[in-house]
Amino acid sequence: MATVFIPSSLASLANNSSSFVLEVANTAELFDSLFDLYPELASKLLDDKKSPRPFVAFFHNGINIPNSRIAGICLTSDCQVLFLLAVAGG
Repeated sequence: MATVFIPSSLASLANNSSSFVLEVANTAELFDSLFDLYPELASKLLDDKKSPRPFVAFFHNGINIPNSRIAGICLTSDCQVLFLLAVAGG
C-alpha cells in the first residue's frame, strides 16, 4: 500500500483529490492503478514512452528519485510517493 500525492493543480483531473491510498507493490503497479482510476493524469505526468515528463519530480519517502530510476521501485506498505511539477522560467 502506498500513499500517493499529486500537485493540487492536477486535482481537478482526479475527482478533486490530491492524495490517494493504493494497494500496489511497485511503481509499475502504481502507475497502472493511478491511471486506471484517473486516465487524464497520465498525459500530465508521463510522456508518450510512459516515462516521467522532464519537469515532473518523483519522490519516494522524501527522496528525489531520478526519472531514469523510477521503473521497478518496490513500494513498502507504509511508503509515500509524491509527484511535483517543477517551475521554470527566467
